[in-house]
Amino acid sequence: MKKTFAIACGITLLSLASGFLFPVFFNAVDFKIIDSYFRLRGPLPHNEDIVLVTIDEKSINALGRWPWPRSTMAQLVEKLAQYEVKTAGFDITFSETTPEDSSLAQAFQKLPQAFLGYFFYLTPEEATDAKLGAKEILENDQTIFPSRISASSRQLEDSGRGVFGVQTNVPEISKSLKGDRQGFFNIFQDADGAIRSGSLLLFYKENVYPSLALQIASFAKGFSPIPLFNNEGSLGGLALGDTKVPLSASGDFFINYRGPAKTFSHISAVDVLEEKIPAEKLKNKIVLIGATAIGIYDMRVTPMDANYPGLEISANIIDNILTGDFLVSDATSRALSFGLVIFAGLFLGLLLPRFKPLTGFLIFLVFVIGLAFGGYLLFLKQHLLIYNFRPELNAFLVYGGITVYHYFIEERERRKIRKTFQFYLSPSVIKTLLEHPEQLKLGGERKELTVLFSDIRGFTTKSEKLPPEKLVQLLNDYFTEMTDVVFKYEGTLDKYMGDAIMAVFGAPLPQKDHALRASLTALEMADCLHRRRKEWCEKYGIEGLEIGIGIHTGLMVVGNMGSAKRFNYTVIGDAVNLASRIEGLNKDYGTQILISEATFKIIENKVQARKIGPVQVKGKTESVVVYELNGLKTPVS
Repeated sequence: MKKTFAIACGITLLSLASGFLFPVFFNAVDFKIIDSYFRLRGPLPHNEDIVLVTIDEKSINALGRWPWPRSTMAQLVEKLAQYEVKTAGFDITFSETTPEDSSLAQAFQKLPQAFLGYFFYLTPEEATDAKLGAKEILENDQTIFPSRISASSRQLEDSGRGVFGVQTNVPEISKSLKGDRQGFFNIFQDADGAIRSGSLLLFYKENVYPSLALQIASFAKGFSPIPLFNNEGSLGGLALGDTKVPLSASGDFFINYRGPAKTFSHISAVDVLEEKIPAEKLKNKIVLIGATAIGIYDMRVTPMDANYPGLEISANIIDNILTGDFLVSDATSRALSFGLVIFAGLFLGLLLPRFKPLTGFLIFLVFVIGLAFGGYLLFLKQHLLIYNFRPELNAFLVYGGITVYHYFIEERERRKIRKTFQFYLSPSVIKTLLEHPEQLKLGGERKELTVLFSDIRGFTTKSEKLPPEKLVQLLNDYFTEMTDVVFKYEGTLDKYMGDAIMAVFGAPLPQKDHALRASLTALEMADCLHRRRKEWCEKYGIEGLEIGIGIHTGLMVVGNMGSAKRFNYTVIGDAVNLASRIEGLNKDYGTQILISEATFKIIENKVQARKIGPVQVKGKTESVVVYELNGLKTPVS
């Protein structure tokens, strides 16, 4: 058990180390598990005040290919102003100068509560491909305004996201709104391409810049974000009124998606332009404007859907902030996940060795199902993200490691048992030992057993008249028949001694009726000889064939006896010697089977026996009472 627990601890340490060494792989699998939670959970109630005005296929078919003229966009802005929307966020960048810029700028003056979007270049290659020179980069930097939120140099380093430039709206359009009515709309995908987190802040040139979604949510709540710092002094979240937004080191949080695509209300932009939308559907609503047409390629992969509009991702982020309905994925949840790795290893390491393989498998199965169900339940009820793959994998590895170890150890024990007893025991007894090795206690122990000795009468004289090959054949035939009888009653063949047989009953498997088994064996050995005597005498040219059998029950030492290189499973002690002496008395009394008084007292109600009386045996100062065994009183099953 100590070895299996050490194996479990070793595997657990490797699991913990691999989690740190290969975080990308483990996170990818954990994210897939969390994705399944979303799909299993299904849609949630969402904020009905968030509406999407979409540049969809219907609008493109009616108004022409995207991008539309600025005059068309100006009309859309004016219509939104007429509908008296609460705010409007444009997930669009007006980055190229056109003759119609002034018309759009004038339209925005009618909708001052609108917000414009811009995006950052996140790699040097992106900035190079955009052909932004140093002058243009500087000019673009001056058109965006950082948040009042401050961040430490460590926060900038911990964010892990470099920013190498910005693409903004043309100055004439930007200046039509307040300077702080802008926000970036970059969306960051995980290694598998899925969008699971919403970025609220980006760090650029030692400043903090807010996302478009954060700007809109702050406006809708009527509070400016206040930074919340963790114990290390880094930005750990934002406070918007009574809402606390949890943030990672990168300035984002895990999006609690409300449902699949089109969970939020979608309104075609052309229907707004043509005033086909009832006023109550847009009045005092938070409106997001952006492309959802598949041909414009703003479709993303999310846990809820493989084709999800990027605009609706922003809607989910705003919804989470306004409702305060966040998924918790922080240092505590990750620490709990690693704690479960340790618990899985210790729990299974202590428990599995105590049970048989099938029970152990059921324990393992219940444990991993419990982990999976517990993780989903915490996600559903507490909105806590537990990264279950690490503990699940460790549970599997610990179970597999202990199972493999047990297999090889048990197989080694099986080979040892088979090697030790294949010549001593019947196949049925060996099978029982292999299935229940705990019943076998190797090594010396003192037990009450029954020993049987049998010997061929006058065999020395007969053997002198036979050629060696016939002598060997006769013994082989005789031993085969008699050994089969011993094995029939599940006795242990101790050894052959010339023409003699020694068998033990009651070991290595316990047998409560070992005395009776030995007696039945003796009776059947005598019967077998009676049936085969004529055949053997004719076959080998001998006259007569008789045997004597002696049986005694008593305390003796049983176990593997011998040297480190060679040993036998046998019994020793005075009781064994007495059984041999009793067998020799058959010559003196003209009997075939003699049993000791100790054996007779155990089976006297089941056998027919004649008392011979006290007799003197070699090596004993006191006389011994023996009985001639003649048969059974009643049939014994």
